[in-house]
Formats: sequence, C-alpha cells, structure tokens
Amino acid sequence: MCPSACNLSVRRTSVTDEITAVAGAEGKTPSRLDFNNREDFLKTGGVKRIVATIDSQIAMLTAYRKSLIHECVTGQRRITEADVSRAQNKRVST
Repeated sequence: MCPSACNLSVRRTSVTDEITAVAGAEGKTPSRLDFNNREDFLKTGGVKRIVATIDSQIAMLTAYRKSLIHECVTGQRRITEADVSRAQNKRVST
C-alpha cells in the first residue's frame, strides 16, 4: 500500500481556473472588454500595420547599410582603429 503522502487528489479545472492561474497570484482574469479590444485590433488590420511598419524600417536600414558600405569603400568615410575596437566591445557586451 502507498503511504498517505502518495495520495494525490485529482480535480477537474475549469477554463476560469486556468486563466486565474495564468493571471498570477492576484487572480485577475482578463475582462470581456480586453478580449473585445484584441478582437477589434485584429479585425481592423492592426497586425498588418505593424508588419508594414517593420518592413519599412527594414528597408530603410538596408538602404542605410548599403550607403555606409559604399562610403567606406570609396573612401568618403574613414574608419579608424578606435572605431573598430569600439564596435568589437559593443558586440562582446551584448
């Protein structure tokens, strides 16, 4: 026989119990308004706007990178040893 310490009680949890567990010790559950706001955000193209913004930022950074490489190759911009060591230090610290 198993000692009393082995007795485990199994209980069914409801969705509310699971949400409460995820919400933390305060037991705050997301309100219906929160769910509606998220649904409205998704329906109005909020994700598409975010993706478009990120794509435009990537395009801008890519153009800046190409311009910087061109300036360095053509000698319009000089890179010193101090610049190289500063970049290496930043790479190591992150």
